[in-house]
Amino acid sequence: MRKYLYLSFILVGLAAPVFVVSPKPAIALPIILFIIVVEYRCFRHFYLLFFCTAYAIGDYRVNTVVESQLQEHLESELITVSGVVDSLVDTEEARARFIFRVDSAEHTAGRKIADLSGARISLSWQTENTIKANERWRLPVRLKQPRGLVNPHGFDYQAWMLAKAIIARGYVVDSVDAVFIGTRSSAFDFLSIRANLAERLDKRAGQLKHAEIIKALMIGDKSDISQHHWDVFQHTGTVHLMAISGLHIGMVAYACGLLTGLLLRPLSFLDYPFFLRALSLFICVGSAVFYALLAGFSVPTQRATFMIFAVSVAIILGRKLSPLYLLLMVASIVIFMNPMQLTQPGFALSFSAVLVLLFSFTGRKTAKSKFVAFIQAQVVVLLGLFGVMSLFGLPSSFVSPLSNTVAVPLVSFVILPAVLLAGAAMLTQIPGADLVLSLADVSLDVLLSVLEYLAQFTYLHQFTLGQFTTAFILLLTTLLFLLPRFFGFLPLALFLGGLSYFANQKNSDDFLLTVLDVGQGLSTVVSFNSRLMVYDIGAKHSEKFDIASRVLLPYLHATGRRDIDLLVLSHADNDHAGAYNSFRERVRIGRTLTGEPERLQLGSEYQCSSILPHDFGDVVSEDLTLEVLWPDADLAAHESANNRSCVMLLRYLDKTFLFTGDIEKSVEHHLIAHKRLPKDVDVLVAPHHGSATSSSVLFVEHTRPRHVIFSAGYRNRYRHPAAKVERRYRELGSQVWNTAHHGALTIRLIDGELNVRAQRCFGARRWHRDEGFCSAL
Repeated sequence: MRKYLYLSFILVGLAAPVFVVSPKPAIALPIILFIIVVEYRCFRHFYLLFFCTAYAIGDYRVNTVVESQLQEHLESELITVSGVVDSLVDTEEARARFIFRVDSAEHTAGRKIADLSGARISLSWQTENTIKANERWRLPVRLKQPRGLVNPHGFDYQAWMLAKAIIARGYVVDSVDAVFIGTRSSAFDFLSIRANLAERLDKRAGQLKHAEIIKALMIGDKSDISQHHWDVFQHTGTVHLMAISGLHIGMVAYACGLLTGLLLRPLSFLDYPFFLRALSLFICVGSAVFYALLAGFSVPTQRATFMIFAVSVAIILGRKLSPLYLLLMVASIVIFMNPMQLTQPGFALSFSAVLVLLFSFTGRKTAKSKFVAFIQAQVVVLLGLFGVMSLFGLPSSFVSPLSNTVAVPLVSFVILPAVLLAGAAMLTQIPGADLVLSLADVSLDVLLSVLEYLAQFTYLHQFTLGQFTTAFILLLTTLLFLLPRFFGFLPLALFLGGLSYFANQKNSDDFLLTVLDVGQGLSTVVSFNSRLMVYDIGAKHSEKFDIASRVLLPYLHATGRRDIDLLVLSHADNDHAGAYNSFRERVRIGRTLTGEPERLQLGSEYQCSSILPHDFGDVVSEDLTLEVLWPDADLAAHESANNRSCVMLLRYLDKTFLFTGDIEKSVEHHLIAHKRLPKDVDVLVAPHHGSATSSSVLFVEHTRPRHVIFSAGYRNRYRHPAAKVERRYRELGSQVWNTAHHGALTIRLIDGELNVRAQRCFGARRWHRDEGFCSAL
């Protein structure tokens, strides 16, 4: 028992610094514990010493990762980097995206930049050149810190990049100055093998219906999987099967070990049992390592590979290893290698799934039927991971056990073996790859048909775990459900489950306005009395990435919102209405208004107009009213796209909120001249992201907002907001907010006063930087 305690304290010590916001208390805690141990001579409590040592190591590792980020003075500077393409290349519409490992870097003047030597950076390159993995290039680039969008319940892109050891992102400035140096050669390079297989699969894409999923299963490249298929996998709880995980690694190792055992059986008459057993296990481990490296060595593959290696060594040495002890040991190794892995859902879900199965089935009677045991395992994993998935803002599907009952055997025993056999055939030039790929493709077609059918009946439930109390209750409930002697705790588990549900519910009468952090664009959500209004949905950056899918929808789901009562698209520019066509297919919308219906291929009934009557239905009430101030349909017909923006005034109790889209000075003056704009606005979402073409002196002095919000991208190329515009608001006493520095802004009314919460300031992590804006609040 003591060894479990020691290892647990080591694990907690390594992990704790990741969750400490400030590095000062991070180092103070282990010092205080060490003094207590020495002062009171508690040397028999070695676990405290283990914790202190592990904490110091973990704190050093986290600081190393945080400090490795690109220095601020290098941001947006023109830098020439020499190095190698260190990843598969994602190409879309003549734009290549890839990871670049820097060998050397210098300013245009020739001064060396030592900090970038050996660093990994993420680059985007608009080029007609065909970029391939392992190619060496000399490239002029402009870089930024690996900064992500910061939203409530949002994905931490910065942590994801740091977990992949990426210290900056940027773009290639000019293809003319790019110089191809050569190709990196290696005797045995997994990146080349992955690129080779990816290229061969891309050539067969026209012959295969599900080539992108086959590529994901073969080499771990999920970049081509469509959003539709991701939605199906999420709604059926089968996402884990489409990413190479511990299940896949275990299947490969088991199959190779079994095949090796069969091949070596004729040699069993030889008196070398130790050698034969060691050889079989060596091949078993080697196959697991090979597949894990081929898949990019993600956290689930690391966990599975390390565990297979440890079990194999124990078998060779004739030792018995506790599964729980082994799991704790492997988790400690993974955290030590890169502590930022702790921030990723893959780490928690991978280790939690194994822990839940160990916790649930240890001490229980094994089911007589393997099928019944399999179903039990699926239900247990669903219940056990429910709290963990909620903590990461991931939805849980209640048809997951049924979906996995079909999907796991089909993927494990048909699709995955066929995919791997096809990969081996392509690498060794053995005939038959196309036949085996066709088998995998047909099987995937059958699987997806079943999953799409089941997805129609699923209900994704996502708890809003903004409060620690709710999270703790939910995790305790699942723990009680998984206890071996469950029925004795059934009343308590049901009580706690109901308590967690009601603790998760929000007051439907609360007014909440959220200006999401969407980079260079705009998306605002207003909720009141169980009703929802969305003003703009952000930009569409590519066919694979748009703000509506990656930021707005996850936020709505996490806050328990399923329907939009009123959607207002100020105008049709990409940064305000990107991906509208796909967005409206994924959410139910009661009413849509826009200043430019024709550009969005909508009818005249969608026209936002100040001279047309608009029925906002149940969105408004005695406390909340909406009014369209602009455009006038007869005047705006010949205006620019920006000046056709739908300007809306929202009044809640005695507070006024003004949404202005991208209107410019001429429209501002028109609204003032015709006495449509209110004076002394409480909250203003600044026109055109703070552009110098808007926010005229007359407009600012007329509205005099208490709070003005600029929705802009960090170091955006338009340099929004303009310095003179920002100064104009400050001189009138407005509190200035910028999503680029403050993250998403959440506005509530508390005791009659407006309360603004900046997500980057109040939800900060050690690796987030605010450039001093938060300390100025």
